Amino acid sequence: MECIIGKDKFPLIKFEDNKYAHIFPVTKYQFERYIWEKAPDINYDEILKANPRISPEKVSKKNLKQLFLTGLTFKEAMGFAEWSGGRLPSKKELDRLEEYVLEIGIQEIKKLLKRHNNRASIDKRFLTIVNAFEGMNIRKIKDLFTFTQIDEFCCSHVSITERIYVKRLNNGSYAEIVGDDPFAVRGSYGFRVLKEKEEE
Repeated sequence: MECIIGKDKFPLIKFEDNKYAHIFPVTKYQFERYIWEKAPDINYDEILKANPRISPEKVSKKNLKQLFLTGLTFKEAMGFAEWSGGRLPSKKELDRLEEYVLEIGIQEIKKLLKRHNNRASIDKRFLTIVNAFEGMNIRKIKDLFTFTQIDEFCCSHVSITERIYVKRLNNGSYAEIVGDDPFAVRGSYGFRVLKEKEEE
């Protein structure tokens, strides 16, 4: 397993060929780095009303969902992904990523970070989160989603109507984002960013 550090200072792991992706859905801390740098036209206070922010030191199984960013539109998620040098995964990529990522253990992540040659570039809050998960007896990434039940945006069109769909992590089924304009619909959807890296 290998990783690179993204513009948001969180690690992305290699899961196939030259493709890297976030280990967890995007957190509020990563999104705030984007807001500070780009100042996009997003009412972040409104987003936080629906899903309040917590500090990484106060993470528990009861408030785990509050770590992750939800309440964005598809377009806003794409804006973050582009800023970070990546994109949203396709449905097929999300399936493959999930197959790989969900089996990764918290201990494996800690070992990976210890081996990384530029550990100082990683946001310390990521390390705090990993330690908190370990303290909650979350052994594998898949254990995490039994507590969060966050759905994920993907960029594929998977129906003949070509509406944008999301992947529901809790039961593996797909659900449509409702509304005439899917780019304007907010929901309790998290997302990962996929980055393609040219081989050196």
